Amino acid sequence: MEQFYPKCQQSVREQVIGVMVVQSYKPNAYTEDDLRTLETIALQAAIAIENAHLYSEEQCLAIIDELTGMYNYRGLLALDGREIDRARRFNRSLSALFFDIDGFGTSIINTATPPATWC
Repeated sequence: MEQFYPKCQQSVREQVIGVMVVQSYKPNAYTEDDLRTLETIALQAAIAIENAHLYSEEQCLAIIDELTGMYNYRGLLALDGREIDRARRFNRSLSALFFDIDGFGTSIINTATPPATWC
């Protein structure tokens, strides 16, 4: 039996991030109002997906130094808590060393390799 289904692209800033498909075995099952409603739902879903992506990126930027690609102080504190918990859980010892070198970032600006991505 033939299927009839409208497709709505989920786009944000002219970039497609998904496709929503609704199907029916009945011809002309969807009215113009139904299609407008589906397009509105697809747009709202695309915005929500993009917002979640941006939030994830923002969280990463909050703990990773943009220049070096390494954890910043906030990231090290978050990592510290997790690693202490893990060491306790597995009954292991833990050592940590943190260097705060003034001007370190300016000395590596001209390096050829880009910073590592941790998120």
